[in-house]
Amino acid sequence: MFYLFLYTLFLFLFLPLFFPFWHVPIFAPFIVLCFYRHSMTSCLCWSFCCGFIIDLFSAETQLGNYALNYCLTTLCLYRYQFHFFEDRLSTLPTMTFFFTSLSTMIQIVIFQIISRPFALSWHWLFSDLLFIPFQAAICAGVAFVIPSLLLVYLKREYLLFRLSRRRP
Repeated sequence: MFYLFLYTLFLFLFLPLFFPFWHVPIFAPFIVLCFYRHSMTSCLCWSFCCGFIIDLFSAETQLGNYALNYCLTTLCLYRYQFHFFEDRLSTLPTMTFFFTSLSTMIQIVIFQIISRPFALSWHWLFSDLLFIPFQAAICAGVAFVIPSLLLVYLKREYLLFRLSRRRP
């Protein structure tokens, strides 16, 4: 799981270089994958670490804002892992969509608590609650599901190649 974290951190650091106007919460698919591989305590630790990394690179929010947000989102969504099967291809993008949408709603509540002015609008509703989570779901499919399928395929082909070379 640590290598997956490093891969996600790499995407977090270098994806904005190629897509500067694409605001996708790249740690969301990683945290969703943690739901299926770790206990709730470990997921909360990973969520805190991911949120804290975002806090360190974020200039517009206070330190700890994203860490709190990701931990609260993990607390809310962890129990729903049992409603979606891990082996389905659509599980990671779907759970990433829900994670990102709920995280945005929790972020608004946190903004209201710390007295940061925020005005709700139809544009915000469409962009932050539908469009960005949809982008995050697509990113989860492209950056996490497709490489894992490709890796399984390449391993299988490599094993078949090795087995075919041993036979006379």
